[in-house]
Amino acid sequence: MSAETLWNVKGRPYRCMVLFLMCALAFGSFYCYDLPGALKGSFFRQFDGMTQLQYSLLYALYSWPNTVQVFFGGYIMDRYLGIRMGCIICCFLIFLGQLLVCLGVYFHNLDAVLAGRFIFGMGGETLGVGQSAFAAKWFKGSELASSLGLCLAISRLGSACCFDISPFVIEAREAVGAQDGLEWALITGLIFCGISLAAAIALAGMDRHADIIKAAEAPPRRSRAPSADSSMHSTRSVAIAGQPSRRESRAESSLSRSLPASRPIPTGPPRAADDSAVCWERGGGGG
Repeated sequence: MSAETLWNVKGRPYRCMVLFLMCALAFGSFYCYDLPGALKGSFFRQFDGMTQLQYSLLYALYSWPNTVQVFFGGYIMDRYLGIRMGCIICCFLIFLGQLLVCLGVYFHNLDAVLAGRFIFGMGGETLGVGQSAFAAKWFKGSELASSLGLCLAISRLGSACCFDISPFVIEAREAVGAQDGLEWALITGLIFCGISLAAAIALAGMDRHADIIKAAEAPPRRSRAPSADSSMHSTRSVAIAGQPSRRESRAESSLSRSLPASRPIPTGPPRAADDSAVCWERGGGGG
């Protein structure tokens, strides 16, 4: 496969790479979201005296902000940031939140863990909005539902992998006599979040490249020539402009009816005077 075919924005290979990166966007988010559920016993052993309410906050601090934050996050994407920058920021928040969770577990600081889950939630659900926007931009018609379904399937795969990989990491560390199984299980999730962040950056670059190519291929805008209908309309308007309006015609007709009829002015040669009148003048009044 040549490089020209690979980088053709309208070709199948390019669009398949875009779809793959879209699926990778939310994999790390879904993987880390279920870590407290997959490692519940390890969390209680790590933090002595941890109550059920404190454990529930690991999910509540993720969910409660997203009851309203998702709407404002989508609005900010549409109005100010754009899809590309919005997805990058969301993936960065997910990575930052998971990093803070790892540091909190390492230093036995539950407040840091809760703060990390809150920051993690600030980007987790809004990233799904950006992912759907990317799918709507790149896939139309019968391809849209399939692309959204594939993205959701890969995201759920992240949740399934969390329940299988995380306990395996802890058991592998305990098998060698180490006591840092929980830390390494969380670091594994951090790695997946880093992969999602790299996918967001790569997807933004490919999307920007496609926009540049499409803008270069678009024909220049031309001023539209006047059509035949518009020229006929203008000619008719000019012709009508020289005629009196209907109101003016009515006024003239009513005025002509109100004035008395005048005698016509003769246009022929003047008539000769009456002969008797001429004789009267010559004879001095008939004497």
